[in-house]
Amino acid sequence: MTESELQDRIIGLCDWLGLLVYHVNRSDKALVSSKGFPDLVITGPMGTVFAELKSQIGKPTQEQKEWLGTLARSNERVYLWRPSDWDNIITILKEVAGR
Repeated sequence: MTESELQDRIIGLCDWLGLLVYHVNRSDKALVSSKGFPDLVITGPMGTVFAELKSQIGKPTQEQKEWLGTLARSNERVYLWRPSDWDNIITILKEVAGR
C-alpha cells in the first residue's frame, strides 16, 4: 500500500467515525506550511491526533522527526503510521471518536 492509499483509507475511516481531518498540502514547501509538519491532524470529542504517514519502507525526514518529537514532548498524541499499523489506527481513531 502506498502512502497515498493509506491516507485515503484513514480519511475514509475518519469520515465514517465523524472525525474532522486536516490534511497538510505540500508540507515540503515552506510557502504552504511548515516543512515537516505531520500529514494529518485528526480531531474528535476525545482528543486530537497528529499523524505522519509513510509507506511500509518510507523514512521520515529530519524536519518530520523534529515536529513529531516536539509535539510528543508537549504531550500531544503523535504517530508515525504505516500500512502495517492499520488495526492500531482503527483502535486509536475509534478512541478519538469516543466509540
